[in-house]
Amino acid sequence: MGKFYNLGLVIFILTSVTLHSQEIQPVNPRTIPEYDTIAGVIMYWNPNSSAYDDIVITVVNSIQARATVYLQTNSLIHRQNMVAVLSSNGVPLTNVEFIDVYGDRIWIRDHGPFSIYDDGHLAFVGFDDLATNHGDQDLPERLAGYWDLNYYDFSHIIFDGGNYLVDSHNRLFATDRLYTNNPNVPPSEIDNILFTYMGIETIFTFSAMHNDYWGHLDMQIKLLNDTTFIISSVDSWHPNYPILQNNYAALQAIEHPEGKTYRIEKIPKAQNWKTYINSLIVNDAVLVPIYGDPRDAQALAMYQELMPDKEIIGINSNAMIHWEGAIHCITNQIPPFEDFLTGTFRISFDVVDQEGQPVTDAVIEIDGHQNPPGQYVFEELEPGFYAYNIYTPCFHDAGGNVLITNTDIHRLVELTNEPGDANDDGAIDLLDLITIVQHYTGQNPDPFCFNNSDINQDGIIDLLDVIAVVNIFSHGRVKPHP
Repeated sequence: MGKFYNLGLVIFILTSVTLHSQEIQPVNPRTIPEYDTIAGVIMYWNPNSSAYDDIVITVVNSIQARATVYLQTNSLIHRQNMVAVLSSNGVPLTNVEFIDVYGDRIWIRDHGPFSIYDDGHLAFVGFDDLATNHGDQDLPERLAGYWDLNYYDFSHIIFDGGNYLVDSHNRLFATDRLYTNNPNVPPSEIDNILFTYMGIETIFTFSAMHNDYWGHLDMQIKLLNDTTFIISSVDSWHPNYPILQNNYAALQAIEHPEGKTYRIEKIPKAQNWKTYINSLIVNDAVLVPIYGDPRDAQALAMYQELMPDKEIIGINSNAMIHWEGAIHCITNQIPPFEDFLTGTFRISFDVVDQEGQPVTDAVIEIDGHQNPPGQYVFEELEPGFYAYNIYTPCFHDAGGNVLITNTDIHRLVELTNEPGDANDDGAIDLLDLITIVQHYTGQNPDPFCFNNSDINQDGIIDLLDVIAVVNIFSHGRVKPHP
């Protein structure tokens, strides 16, 4: 059965417990649940043309539509390699940032950082991890330095990020490895650090699974929102069956701090060992590991039922699950750099073409609300994550994400056009040739996109543009104006 510790009932005598050389403590520390709004996700990846690359490409592409992807970068060649692989697979790079922070292993969940709010500002806490002989032990400190964040170091304690799960009520869920991995550190010292530096008030521990070296909770239990748990299950003959049953009972015994009722659902493992629990929540989507197994459909359906407002994205993780990890293990969420404030804010846009000239007739939609053409300001928006789309005749549709935390947001959006698509139907074909000829001969076709028809960009529509559009749809070649 799981164990429960209420740190609010424990009297800590600081003179008897050393907080490992920390002279400064965070102010009103608060942890952030994974299901809260995030600003981005950190990853480390060194492409090598393996099947694992396909997983990373899909993960990055799924995240970048909803949050910033921060890719650790070891060198210019490393960055160029990542850019080439992502671009060749059609992944937009507009929401991908390559950060000059050295990486060694893909398992960034375990290496950290642990994110907290420190007096309303993002800060990092760092621990050691169970893995040995790698260059990422100090990764949380280096990331804190990169972003100029407060950092609190407890590298004398082993606490893997895969064994860390928190809710919005300052409660921590972990396996008992939180304590057994640290035989020389009194449990009271660990509890005191979690309380003082992360604001953790209550700890629930569960049993690690059978023959599990790492003992991470994220391979068996996940909190999807403030009232919903999922837990892995296996067939009754499996050695993990009694362990998971006991952990399930422990979840059932937990009382919600607001008197609400928890929903707890079991999701059977594929082939009794491939977990669906190791998923990643990214704002309005959930990235779920799948395996080409008959149980994939059941797992995805359960996620969709429990999270109806999210897009559930299954990602085949067979190329890595034998490494004892999946999507959650290779990612680490970064919350907004400033905590949310109460109140309402505005989002405004400047929309320009590729030459920087204002576009005055765009239609902008935010979370289903669409302003009339040319109205680029949205008022009285509460803090949170917003997706926007921009629709303009004769230009490609554009879109992105906006995160409001504590201030108004202004965005500059540059639209791109499609040379040759004279009639704005999304294709370049004989109809565009006819449209350009009609304009050239004074017939005033409607619709007509001047910016798409002036293919050689000389400011006039003439025979050279007619020839150029023929080259586009017949040969894919355009000779630009000198």
